[in-house]
Amino acid sequence: MMKGKKNQEFKPEPVDSDEEIIIEETKKKGKKNLEQSKKSEKSDDSDEENTIKEAKKKGKKNREQSKDLDNSDVSDKENIKDKESIKEMKKETKKKGKKNRKQSKNSDEEDIIEEMKKNEEDIIEEVNKKEKKNKDDFNASDEKLINSNKSKQIDNTQQNKLLEMNMNKVYKVSDVDFINVEVTNMKKTEMQLISYIEYLDPDTNTKNKLIVQTPMMKLTRGGGIPKINPKFKINDDKDREFINVPLDENQPNALRFKEHLEKADEFFGSDKIKKKLFKEKAKEYMYQPIVRKPNIKEEDDDDSDNDNKKFTKKKKEDVEAYPDKCKLKFNIRYGDNDEHFNVTTIILTEKTTDGKKIEETKKTEMKPTTITEISELIKYRSDVRYMIYYYKLWAAKSKLQGATYKMYGVGLKIIALEYTPPSGSTVNSNSVAFISSDEEDDEVNKKMSSKTKKLENDLSSKDKKKSEISDDSSEEEEIKPKKKNSKK
Repeated sequence: MMKGKKNQEFKPEPVDSDEEIIIEETKKKGKKNLEQSKKSEKSDDSDEENTIKEAKKKGKKNREQSKDLDNSDVSDKENIKDKESIKEMKKETKKKGKKNRKQSKNSDEEDIIEEMKKNEEDIIEEVNKKEKKNKDDFNASDEKLINSNKSKQIDNTQQNKLLEMNMNKVYKVSDVDFINVEVTNMKKTEMQLISYIEYLDPDTNTKNKLIVQTPMMKLTRGGGIPKINPKFKINDDKDREFINVPLDENQPNALRFKEHLEKADEFFGSDKIKKKLFKEKAKEYMYQPIVRKPNIKEEDDDDSDNDNKKFTKKKKEDVEAYPDKCKLKFNIRYGDNDEHFNVTTIILTEKTTDGKKIEETKKTEMKPTTITEISELIKYRSDVRYMIYYYKLWAAKSKLQGATYKMYGVGLKIIALEYTPPSGSTVNSNSVAFISSDEEDDEVNKKMSSKTKKLENDLSSKDKKKSEISDDSSEEEEIKPKKKNSKK
């Protein structure tokens, strides 16, 4: 019991001083907060007033601006209308400008066309004048030739062709690539079908005539101008206006030329060219090659003393030894009365020598007018080179009798020819003249004067005419009486 009472006595009591301190501090804080809140309320009120004032100012300002905007709307509308009208004006201006440009362009084009027409007329007139001048010069240069052969008119188309040929490039056989060759469509003529040949120059990219220069080749066995022989339908010069060129395998130059011609045959005889020329009728035609095999009968004609009735094995073997050949036509011009004149340029090349040393090479243009005259110049074993012109592709209109196909081939024409006669060749009597010597002439005249006087006295006027005619007689006619006397 005592213990319980003691514990109640010692129980601690709250301290009044600490509570009071806390209360006072709380009051102070509350007061301070109250003062601060009052201050903030005042500041808020002032801020509110300021914002209201500013809002009023802004509102006034906005109202003034709105008035200005109302006034500006009217001007803006007017400006918009002005802008639209300006746009329309621009459009109209552009349209008018475009129209004016078209009109000016058309007028300029008309002026240009008129100027071009005038220039074209002037050019045509100049070309015609030049052409006329060239023709006149050509005719003037050929007057001697025409007069000597009694021709009256010359084919103008042939002249034009020759004039054109002088302007064309000449190619070596090794430079020709037949890929660049083009042929025109076939055209019907009175006698045959014809296509023309053009060469696209790879260097200039221009179309030219295909004119080729061969290397120098010797005219060996099987070559030359054929002899007149009615047996082979060669009755006169008109039937032999060509030369056979032997493609002798023993001559490197002839082999080069042969290779060129074989390429030509491969090209012109191809299915591609056949279809180009004959279309759906291509199968009806067969190509005649430029390179040809020797003809036994023609080659055997060289032995003019034989009758050619029998061909022995030996003779056939001999003829088969002839080289292949090609046929080149001379450039011939035609006049009135079926007259034919050679216009192939033929140049004689001579080398003057002193022992083994060559001094100079002289070139002379010869002017043979007939095939006979050409054959007298270009002899067997002559060195010859040719300038040849691929002038056409020809095609037969019908088959030959007994043939399966119609034939077509290439026409080659000689534009120019250069030759060197063989050494020790025979001399034409027309190309030499006697050398005059005063002493010899005096002696001969003394001896002959007495004889001529006797003859003049003995012959009548009729006999004189006969003697003049007899001067043209052949040596055979003079020899005949001697043969009869020898038999007696």
